[in-house]
Amino acid sequence: MGSEGRFFIDIFHAETIERMYGKLGNTYSVKCRNVLQIDSLLQASENFENMGNTVMLDSETCELFVVRHGETEANKTGLLQGHLDTPLDEAGRMQASAVAERLKDEMFDGVISSDLGRAAETARIILKYHPELHLMTDPDLRERNLGILQGHRYEELMQMYPEIMASFKVDGNDIPVPGGESLSECNERLAAFMERTADGNPGKRILIVTHGGALQCMFRHAVGVTAPGNIRPFSGNAAISVFRRKKKAWQLITWNDCNHLRLVPQKDTLVY
Repeated sequence: MGSEGRFFIDIFHAETIERMYGKLGNTYSVKCRNVLQIDSLLQASENFENMGNTVMLDSETCELFVVRHGETEANKTGLLQGHLDTPLDEAGRMQASAVAERLKDEMFDGVISSDLGRAAETARIILKYHPELHLMTDPDLRERNLGILQGHRYEELMQMYPEIMASFKVDGNDIPVPGGESLSECNERLAAFMERTADGNPGKRILIVTHGGALQCMFRHAVGVTAPGNIRPFSGNAAISVFRRKKKAWQLITWNDCNHLRLVPQKDTLVY
């Protein structure tokens, strides 16, 4: 096959190596220069089986394992929710169960959810596999407050407030929403939450359940704004993203991992 041949690792210890390299959506394949690398990979898989899914973080590191809530009827029909309190729909509960199954063997030191129903319900479904954890809620994890836009459909709002709606997709144009939060206010709220949580949980891994717009603010705090003209990153319902702070510096580890939803109903939904 040659020194640059491509070996698909599902040939070797498929289930174990998928757990190692597929856990957060990496490609299930690896380039190997020689067979010794395959041997090393197999040895690593055996070591992984022996150690389980414990994540060792030093005292200067905190990891936030962030899940967006499952789908709601408002997501599906294009209704902007913001601070409106809406439950999961049937597909959303299936999505939450799928992410719960995905995370059942992960080790967490705590769990914090938005206090809005769709996020808290998602968190409770995940915690069926983690009965030792106590669910805490924090209103700072809420979606952006969309004021007069809440409860209206996207298509309707595009006609009524085209500039505001266009500003939701790109950075650099923070148009205030009457009766709601500006983007900068939402950014500051989520940045403060991230810093406060990391400061209070050194060496720990915390599960977070929140909303699409809140996740965009977390992304912005860790990575920065998107380049002019580019569209902000999107997180799907029940997707997994991971942020890590080490020595006061944030790093995005994983974004919008949806591999666990391949057999579950999904559709592109509004961020808010």
